[in-house]
Parts: sequence; C-alpha cells; structure tokens
Amino acid sequence: MSILNIINWQSLSADEQGKILKRPKISIKNDLSLKVKSIIGQVRETGDKACINLTNLFDKVNLDKLEVSNDELDEAKNKVDETTLQAIKKVMNRLYAFHLPQKLRDYQVEITPGIRCESLARPLQRIGLYIPGGTAPLVSTVLMLGIPAQIAGCPSRILCTPPDRNGKIHPAILVAAQLAGINEVYKIGGAQAIAAMAYGTESMARVDKIFGPGNRYVTEAKIQVSLDASGAACDCIAGPSEVMVIADENANPDYIAADLLSQAEHGEDSQVIFVTTDIKLASKVNQAIDAQLTVLSRYDIAEKSLKNSRCIFADSVDEAIDIANLYAPEHLILQVEKPRQYINRIVSAGSVFLGAFSPESAGDYASGTNHVLPTSGFAKSMSGLSVRDFMKSISVQELTQDGLLEIADCIRVLANIEGLDAHRNAVDIRLGNKKLDCFRPGPHNDGQQILARPDILVMTAYRSARSENKSGSIWLDANENPFNGMHYNRYPEPQPAALLALFARLYETSPEKILVTRGSDEGIDLLVRLFCEAGKDNVMICPPTYGMYKIAATIQGVNTLEVPLCRENDFSLDLPAMMNAITANTKIIFLCSPNNPTGNLLDAESILALCTQLKNKCLVVVDEAYIEFSGASSMANYLDEYDNLVVLRTLSKAYGLAGMRCGVTLANTGIINLLKKIIAPYPLPSPITEAIGRELMDINIHHQVSTIQTERNTLFQYLKQSSFVQAIWKSDANFILFESTAAKKILSLCLEHGIVIRDRSQEHGLMNCLRISIGTADENTYLREVLDRV
Repeated sequence: MSILNIINWQSLSADEQGKILKRPKISIKNDLSLKVKSIIGQVRETGDKACINLTNLFDKVNLDKLEVSNDELDEAKNKVDETTLQAIKKVMNRLYAFHLPQKLRDYQVEITPGIRCESLARPLQRIGLYIPGGTAPLVSTVLMLGIPAQIAGCPSRILCTPPDRNGKIHPAILVAAQLAGINEVYKIGGAQAIAAMAYGTESMARVDKIFGPGNRYVTEAKIQVSLDASGAACDCIAGPSEVMVIADENANPDYIAADLLSQAEHGEDSQVIFVTTDIKLASKVNQAIDAQLTVLSRYDIAEKSLKNSRCIFADSVDEAIDIANLYAPEHLILQVEKPRQYINRIVSAGSVFLGAFSPESAGDYASGTNHVLPTSGFAKSMSGLSVRDFMKSISVQELTQDGLLEIADCIRVLANIEGLDAHRNAVDIRLGNKKLDCFRPGPHNDGQQILARPDILVMTAYRSARSENKSGSIWLDANENPFNGMHYNRYPEPQPAALLALFARLYETSPEKILVTRGSDEGIDLLVRLFCEAGKDNVMICPPTYGMYKIAATIQGVNTLEVPLCRENDFSLDLPAMMNAITANTKIIFLCSPNNPTGNLLDAESILALCTQLKNKCLVVVDEAYIEFSGASSMANYLDEYDNLVVLRTLSKAYGLAGMRCGVTLANTGIINLLKKIIAPYPLPSPITEAIGRELMDINIHHQVSTIQTERNTLFQYLKQSSFVQAIWKSDANFILFESTAAKKILSLCLEHGIVIRDRSQEHGLMNCLRISIGTADENTYLREVLDRV
C-alpha cells in the first residue's frame, strides 16, 4: 500500500519545517558537465556533421539532413485524424485568448515639458524551441511555446526535437508546429540541439533565445550556452515537476488522489505534497491513492515518486497557504470551501487551480494558461512562460535644451558623487554657461521633484481645450454649445490671466508662483495628493488646528502625525517635539498662522527654522487665511529663499468673499507646475472670476480690517473681565477663543437668542472652550447683552 507520511506542521521546529519542504536530491554524475561541454564543442567545431553523428550515437538513427522537409510536413497533415486536429485548434484558441493581453505595448511619457521618454516593445528576432522526445509526443508543449512566440511577433521561430528510430517526428508534433506558425523544424535532440541553436550550423542559423524543457543534458547545455557571451539566452531552468494540494474537510479524496498522481507519474524525482486541515481526510486520500495507483500504466514511476512526497496537517487554511508560500510550488491546487477568498494571500506559486473542478491537467493541456512554469522553489522570484518572454523593450528619450536644463543639476550632483566627470561635461558642453546651482529656487528647481509622488511626476496631465489654445475667433475644439444668450457657453480659462495678475499685485509676487483654487481647501487637498503616497507617507499637524488638514490626509489614505501646540506658551510651536516626531516619510507639515481656532500668530523664525532643517525632505505649508487681521508680513516673502515653503491665502476672511470660494496657493514655480497637472481642468466658473474682479475693486480692505480689529479688542476686554471666563487668549485673527466652565450654558443661551457661536471643546487641549467670530458693531453689542445674563 502506498501511503503519504502524515506530518503535524505545528509539532515541527522552524528548521524541521524547512527540511520537510526540501525537494528530492537530484543525482548528478560528476562528469555530466564535462560531457555536455564536449558535445557543445563538437557542434561548434563541425556543425551539421557533429549533429548527425551525435544523433546516430544517442538516438540510434542515421540522418542525411537535419531539417524536416516540406514533403514530411504535408505527410504529417494526412496522418493526423480530424478529432486530434480539432482538439489542437481548440487549445490554440484558448491559449490565444489568455496570452494575447500579455503582449507588451509601446508607450510615451512626457516627464516634464522638454523631456519625452518612450518604451518601444520589440519581439525577439529569432527564437529556438526545444521539445523533448520520449515515449509520448509533447504536443501541448509545442503549443505552449509556439503560441506566445507567434503573438509576440517573433519573425523567425525554429523547433528542435529528437527523431524516432525511423528518423521521423510524430505527425501531431509537426501539425501543431505548423499551426503555431513555426518556420523551421529540425530532427535533433539533447545537448547537441541546444548547442546547434545557440551557435548555429550550416543548415541552422543561431537563435537569440532558447525555450523548452528537457533532461539533465539539455538543462546543463542551456546553462552553459547562456553563460557564454557568444551563446544564447535561455528561459528558466526547469526541474522535476511538482504539485501541492491544499484541502479542507469538504474536499473529495478521489479528486485529490488523482491530482497528486497526475504529477507523480511524470518522473521518479517528481514531488507531490498534500496539505490538509482534516486528519481524517488524509487517511481517505491515502486509500484513494492506493486504489488509483494500481491501474496506472506508469505505476512504477509514480510509486517511486510518492516516496519523495508528504502529507502535512495544518491548523487552518491560512496556515496551509503560509506553507505553500514557503514551498513555492509549480502547481498549487486549492480544494477548499470558497477558494477565491484566499487568492490574495498567495504570493509564491507557478500556477493556481481553484476548486474541485480545476485539475492540474486542465492547465497542462487546455484551459489556456501556460504549463511552462518555474519549479524547485523558483516561483518565489519567477513567473511562468508568457508572451513577454519572447519580447524586449527599448527605451527612448528625447530632450529639448529646456528639458536638459530642467534636469542638469540632478545630473551634475550624481555625476560628482560617482566621480564621472565626462558625464557632467556632456551636459555642461551642451548648455554652455547656462549652469545652475543645485536646487536653486526658480523655474528649474528640482527640490520638489524629490518629494513629489513618482507616478505624478511621470503622469501626462490632462490637456483641456482652453489650456492648449487661448486665441481664436471660431471655437470648434471643446464640444461647447455655440448658442447661449448669457455668454457662459464657453469654458473658462483654467487659470484666468486677469485673476493671476490681480493676485500677483495683491500678494506681491509673480503670476508663475500662483495657483488659483476653489478656496484654500482645494489647495490643501492638491498638496496631499501631489506629495503623499497612500499607505506610505504621512503629514504632520499641530493641534488644535484647522480640521481639513487631517481630513484631506485621511481621504488620501495618508497617516497624520500630531504634535500639539504648547498651550502653556500661548499655543506656540514645539520645535524639538516636531523634529523628534518627524519621519523619513513625512512629506508635509501643515501650520495655520494665525492659528484656527486659537487665533495666535505663529513665530516666523520657528517656521523658517523648519524650512531650513527640512530642505529637500519635507514641505512646510503655512495657511494664512487670517493674516490680514494680524498686521504681520506674509511668509510668502520667503518663497524665493525656501523652495519647500508653500503659503495658502483666501478671499473668504478679510475680503468677505467666502461665498465666492476662491483661494490661492503660493509656491515656487516647480510646485505650481506640478499642482497644475492634477487640478481639475476648470476650477473657477466665469461668473465667479468676473465677480471677484469687480468686488476686489470696490472693497475697502483696510477699513474692514480696522473695524474688525477694533470690535475684536472691545469684545476681548469684555470677556477678559467676565466672571464666567476662566482663560482667554489674545487673537491675531477675526475671532476670539476663551475657556468657560459655563460653556454649555453659554451655547444654549446664545442659541435661544438666535446667536450661533462655535463649540471647540472637543479639540486637543480645549475642553470647555468656545470660539466667537467678530460680527458687526450691532451684532457684537447684542452678543454682550445676552452674555450679561450668564
């Protein structure tokens, strides 16, 4: 009785588990390498003559020539019956369906303006396919190798296979080769066939790459020619066939036994492993193996193979998957309930078969996947054969002078580090005196490219109709309706030039450093999306602060580091704690100054210290929504000195245009250009753009700010003297934050009288704190009258 030894996985040490999963040792004769080397040498020296002599020696047949003639090909067609022919064609159709999407495609990427990179997909020009001889013709392997090569478009495809004692090749092999588009077929096998394809003979031109399985002589020959610069590349080195079956208590023992034996019959050195979560099932499978084994024509081979095999008892299907990933089987069969739910946990397998009706033989012959798969644990790092193996990619780059200028600093820095002066000179000689300091601020700055997401750097931005053409009289490019009496039928400018010029004057900077957004919130969201990779990067905030920073990060799948402001020091930045908390994956620090909800202006020197220490490591984003009320200078004055500084401004507060939803992001041009790649095509509607222009001309900003400051100071003095106020903080914004043990009563009382103020008690360090925005003089007077009742 043939029995698989049952092993309890949990009872083994880690070392013992590793030994259990080792493949059988393959006995290799010491002189194998020398024999193969001799065969290769003979073929290289005398070509066809050596091939014919070696075929006579090993295959016991004397040939006049190696290539199969057209008459032999025609004769083969007449010998293959219709049933076989139709089966071959059906398998071909399935292989085509599965393999066609694998074909590499050309693609282009405009990295930045002036730098265009391409990848050209090209087939290998001449490939060699090897089909082993033996007792059965491997028709399926002809198709598994030939169809991907045909899809790849390899112009020259040859096949070598050993002849029988009559000097013939099985007709099914020849018919399959013709249907798969193989150009030449040769009657030659073994190491001599590999040598002939690698180096060429009088009748056979050399190939670029060799594919296909074979015995130890073939495998050794493939290794030797692939290591020779004048030889040929080879596909993966295949070892003995193997399968692992994972089954739970619901599996059919007869199915499992059949799958195990289908691999065991390949050869004495094949290995089958059965992993189960049901010890009773193991016994039933052993009985089924014994019953099925006796009727196999390759009984002796399968029985010897089973001696190399194992049955492992696992606690759960998850543990069984872990065992499979350690073993990395050529074939992995899951006969468990709902097998698809485990597919994401499988990381190492050549080919996976899900469910009771997915036998390994389906993949070997007719499902459509390829049966040329990595063995001996190579599934941990290699894939099964695909169309991609018959192709190669060629990279192309085309740079304009401006494009080269854009990356010149990076080239110089890396060339200097590696000590390759000629590399640097190849750039300098082209650019003449157009040399740049590394990461200097300005249009050619690369500092932000270090921090930005790589996939966005290479992404080609959407080009809207209005971003490509800004002049014309007849607009037929944007699928707009030409009839509209309101004159809003045309798309607006993506970044309106008039608005950019207005903001440039307002914020004392250049239009190239401005991005107009839908409020500051869109700027926050765009910065997180541009610089932070989901599940990898993080941002830092200093609570209590504006809540949208964390929300924008959370939506993007980005973690948030929180370093609280120092309440004891009027909510100042805790620089030592911030530098201690920052990580290599911290891409943005969000600061609100004046801060919302505390109202205090953050120390400018501390912000600049962060910019200095985090240069080329992290962005420092300063949200200045309330800066006009503080009388302080904007941090935007430092944009030219610090290329990792970003400033957010808005029209919502001091300018009283919250309903317009217009904000700006101020940064160096490199960051602005990257943000333009990901912003929506038309952020601001035309009516809003026009209204902003009109409103800003009419607003007396200085009068409004001065009035709010006066009202703020009056309310501050009132609250400071009120008995219900435990703490109050000086504000540089248009609101005041205070602490009161009567916070809930104040909220309720205000609402009773139609006054809405903000409860901030849920934020970090602000228990029992309320925030009051400054209203008009009448509104503030009414508020004080209501608060007098507390």
